[in-house]
Amino acid sequence: MSILWTLRKHIDAIEQREEDAQRRKAREVPHTIREEGGARRRQPTAPEPPPQRYICRCCDTISNISHYCPKCLADTMVPYDEQDEG
Repeated sequence: MSILWTLRKHIDAIEQREEDAQRRKAREVPHTIREEGGARRRQPTAPEPPPQRYICRCCDTISNISHYCPKCLADTMVPYDEQDEG
């Protein structure tokens, strides 16, 4: 924070409080929803997709590493689709 920010609190305290309230409200709004009656609840978040998995063309090692196989240290990793197996 700058010195001007601190001085502004003392010079124009009312406007500073209003701006602080607006910032606080802006931070809280994306995370909460107002229900009827004024109660708050968390917004449901979408589940994260599973991480992309890769399989080595030489030794069939499955890993999250996309370039080099951690077992045979070769640049042989290709995307792995678990639905194809089975």
